Amino acid sequence: MKNTSIILFIITTLILANSASAQTIEDSKYEITCLENAGITIKSQEYIDDNSAHQKTTVSAKRLSDNTTFDVPGIWSDRYFTSEELLFNESGAYNITINMHSEHETEQSVNCPGLIFSCKVFSLSISSCYRYEDALHISFETVNAFENLDLKNNLTYSMTNDRAHTIEVSQKKNNQLLDVIETFNIGEEKYKIIWPVSEKIETFYIRAPVCRAYASAKCIEPPGCKNDDECQDSQYCDTYCRELNCKNDEQVHNHRCVSCILDRECDDSLICTQDTCTNNRCIHNSVVCEAQDACTTARCEEPQGCVYVVDEDCKKSKENTANPGTEEPQDPDSKSNMSYIGAALLLLILALILKPKNKPETKQEKKSSTKAKKNKTPRKKK
Repeated sequence: MKNTSIILFIITTLILANSASAQTIEDSKYEITCLENAGITIKSQEYIDDNSAHQKTTVSAKRLSDNTTFDVPGIWSDRYFTSEELLFNESGAYNITINMHSEHETEQSVNCPGLIFSCKVFSLSISSCYRYEDALHISFETVNAFENLDLKNNLTYSMTNDRAHTIEVSQKKNNQLLDVIETFNIGEEKYKIIWPVSEKIETFYIRAPVCRAYASAKCIEPPGCKNDDECQDSQYCDTYCRELNCKNDEQVHNHRCVSCILDRECDDSLICTQDTCTNNRCIHNSVVCEAQDACTTARCEEPQGCVYVVDEDCKKSKENTANPGTEEPQDPDSKSNMSYIGAALLLLILALILKPKNKPETKQEKKSSTKAKKNKTPRKKK
């Protein structure tokens, strides 16, 4: 009966715990979402009137990595709140506090990816546009672009010819012209386009529709030159300053395409390689682990690094060779008893050696002995 009561108590406790957990989830009044622009949106289960000065609903946040707190400005519209951009720039966990009318305060946690893209800090600029061998060569740069900027899908292009006619190219308009262009990433947020165009183009435009950002440049004949120093860093001198056509895994440095400039650019995230930039090429030499002695084998393994394995049989053999007279340790009492026995045997041998021997007397010795005894016999008085 006692065991039955205990079982019923445990079951009841688990049911109440599950009910409490479910109630907590149902009581959550807000759905918080982190955005790529380092802002957040909040969806409330009930309507929020934020127009009255006496009924403000405020939002604040605390970054858990360093406990930094800050206000989260934004706009409430019906049940939805949209914050300003560039507030949650660092990836990690945040506690969001929602204070409704200064009466009801709710705190919820959310994980944000950090800043990925924001129109507030995004910009475009075209560094050069010129015609060479029946093709346009356009070099341009971005600032705080998309994490993986797609030159054919995220941007649109326009070209104005010498008759003031504009040709627009995008995924929605004249998209067949996108198939013939070549695109290159020539450095950090630096790009190049080679576009076969038969017409004489005077002006080239690049736009990012999502941000309404754009850049334009006049397309001119390539400037003449005598050496590379007279050209831009992304160009080389060949009578005219020509644009470099670097591969996607290369970058521009001193008028040539290179794989790297600094050692850190060659990091392959492996422990067992030593990554260096040698002559602007990445070299990944294997890390050599040195063994401490002949009985130890050393090798490098991912992800822990150098691993050392000791051969115990080899180690014992080495120790015996270095100390040939050594024996297995004996019990101290046994060693003491052996010492006593050895000492006793030694004394016995000495005693036997030093004991005089009884030789048999000769006839002459017997006569001399008898005569000496007679002479020593006292005479009787008369």
